Amino acid sequence: MKKLQKILTVVSFSVVLAVFASVGFYSFFDKDEKSSAMENRNLAQKPAISISSYFSGDFASKFEEYYNDQFPGRNGLVKISNKIKAFYSFLKIGDGATILQNKGGVGDGEALSHEAESNTATSEQTTAAPSQTEANTETTQPENAFKVNEGDKETVYTNNYIVLLDNRLMEQYTNVYKKMDVYAKTLNKLKSQMPDVKVYSLMAPTSIEFYAPKKYNSGKSHSQYQGINYIYGELKGITPVDAYPEIAAHTNEYLYFRSDHHWTARGAYYAYRAFAKTAGFTPVDINTLETGKLSPFLGTLYRATQSSAVEKHPDYVEYFIPKTHTEAIASDTDPTLGSNYKVKVINTEIKSSNKYLAFLGGDHGVTKITTDAPGDRSIVVIKESYANAFVPWLCNNYKTIYVVDPRQMDVNLASFVKTNAIDEVLFLNYMFIPTNPKYMAALEKMG
Repeated sequence: MKKLQKILTVVSFSVVLAVFASVGFYSFFDKDEKSSAMENRNLAQKPAISISSYFSGDFASKFEEYYNDQFPGRNGLVKISNKIKAFYSFLKIGDGATILQNKGGVGDGEALSHEAESNTATSEQTTAAPSQTEANTETTQPENAFKVNEGDKETVYTNNYIVLLDNRLMEQYTNVYKKMDVYAKTLNKLKSQMPDVKVYSLMAPTSIEFYAPKKYNSGKSHSQYQGINYIYGELKGITPVDAYPEIAAHTNEYLYFRSDHHWTARGAYYAYRAFAKTAGFTPVDINTLETGKLSPFLGTLYRATQSSAVEKHPDYVEYFIPKTHTEAIASDTDPTLGSNYKVKVINTEIKSSNKYLAFLGGDHGVTKITTDAPGDRSIVVIKESYANAFVPWLCNNYKTIYVVDPRQMDVNLASFVKTNAIDEVLFLNYMFIPTNPKYMAALEKMG
């Protein structure tokens, strides 16, 4: 009996060893994939080895990541994992929502490769842009500015959960007032270095504020409306842009993606209308523009959860071509744009599965857009990817638009504004930014 058990053990071990050896052998000869459409992300590629990377451990770390991404049969294993997750997602809470763990996916910025960008301008149409009106030059504090006692600011927050409701994914949100204090103080510091420049702040609410049960978006802890007004109340010399009412009045429209953390171009349009009112110009009528759709699109929140409910009902990316002629260049290394590459304001033929990259080609260090809009207004938008769908709207009103993503390049804002003779500055961030340590560190380095 013992002899039989020993034989079975040896045979079993040999079979397992043979399977792993076969998989390992096959992996050295199969073709590596560049990206995963299922996960909507780029896959790790085989790292180059050097003496320094070998002894530092960097090669081993990158090779492990590479092998995990290029493991034979990986897509099948991911599908099995998704089925298991879908089974457990039936454990819904009382309000019909499902809480999923955030496995990552809301990253540090993404851009199309330079080769994927066309060298032609986005739009050749030269229809006259909307007329300009006189700007309101006074800095105003919202009447409903929200105040919080110091003792109530201790809020522990980690972005570990995503709410699934029907076929919509939404990041769970919490107001972290002490981090909001830091955000407001950072903007105030940057403004103090540009005393004669008009500066605006636009905080963008996210989809959970409008499409989730009340317990996820109400009260001191979870209301983004209160959080936005709290930040605005802490600003000094900066004009707040109250985009919330414009967005809230149109929530029956396609304002936010269901699989992604961004707003759509239509959602950004209503924020642009609020900005136009604040900055003193006439917004373009959305119904007068050439439009189109890019599909299918499964975004960052799908990437983080692999939700089968959302996969069955993918998003699409709606775009609206500015009425002005636009040309744009960008750089990831040179804030003077002496070394640059051409980008499109809106790319209507994007090949990437991340269709949101249609706007500006994604996240670049510095982008400069020139238009034939009447007048000579200029603006710089300090942003993360939420602004990518917003900036094209400005092309209808501004002659020159700079876009700076502090995650991608170190730029001294005051010097940049002075060097380029920029009239206005707009800080546009979505409500999770005050709790994003990497972005906040980059923002603080701008002054």
